[in-house]
Amino acid sequence: MKAVFYETYGDRTVMQLGERPAPTANAHEVLVRVHAASINPVDGKVRRGELKLVAGGHFPKQPGLDFAGEVVGVGDGVTEVRVGDAVFGCAKSMSEGALAELAVANAGSIAKRPQGLDVLTAAAVPVVAIGALQPLRDIVKVAPGDAVLVNGCTGGVGLFALQFAKRAGAHVTGVCGSEGLGLSREMGADEVIDFRTSSALARGGRYRAILELSGRLAFGDAHPILDEHGLFVDFSPTPASLIGNTLANPFRTHKHVFAMTSGKTADLDEVAQLLLRGELRVPPVREFPLEQFQDAFALAESGRVMGKVVVRVASSP
Repeated sequence: MKAVFYETYGDRTVMQLGERPAPTANAHEVLVRVHAASINPVDGKVRRGELKLVAGGHFPKQPGLDFAGEVVGVGDGVTEVRVGDAVFGCAKSMSEGALAELAVANAGSIAKRPQGLDVLTAAAVPVVAIGALQPLRDIVKVAPGDAVLVNGCTGGVGLFALQFAKRAGAHVTGVCGSEGLGLSREMGADEVIDFRTSSALARGGRYRAILELSGRLAFGDAHPILDEHGLFVDFSPTPASLIGNTLANPFRTHKHVFAMTSGKTADLDEVAQLLLRGELRVPPVREFPLEQFQDAFALAESGRVMGKVVVRVASSP
């Protein structure tokens, strides 16, 4: 099968498109013919060797976490889907990804793709929609009247975070560059701060939760704008920060917590239905063919993307 892969850690140039052995589905796994897969920031972190403890040191590795495609094989114990079903969801691991003609997923990390949800949309949403939904629902437990700050709100997770927080009744403030101000308001932000001309710290205010997606705001600097029991939700944990803050949090009023998410069928079903009913909007999608994967990664890692970059792997219905 054709796949994007690399055999050493490094920059984008270590990736190549070539032939790889076709994978097989083990028990409780599903083999999918991939129609489209999207690129997420974690793909670059794995490739650069920033997540060795999670991704391991074995090679070759394939990028691409979320996908849409068709089931072509099922392992023992799989009853939720069958061969021929259109599905979307998350690949088995960060190093056995979906930028390939065939990919394996855990059965509990995919869902059937409803009619009306097109392939590109389905490939673009799993990681970022769940990445916003689960922390807001399960960690923040966002409620009506909460003040929520989404710092770095025009990426895939940020644009869904604006929408989920607003749906929960929160007062939502987004932080982004000037080019994203309009889109952020369209996606639900009550207020938007242009980080190039202003600062959430300088503006003041108190937030029940800060979702830190930009990589620019440190927990130590955020205290003045967190309310008495505010949560600083970090989307870029390191082993050291996980250990250190887990030990320190019981002694703090403000908590430094981490967004640890996973693909779940029930959550994917919920997101799909909200999209179909028009209660959620899909972030902007930039599409590339598989042969232009290098261009796709260059854009995705440029820091200039609002929304998601999706690679069309194969033709689809």
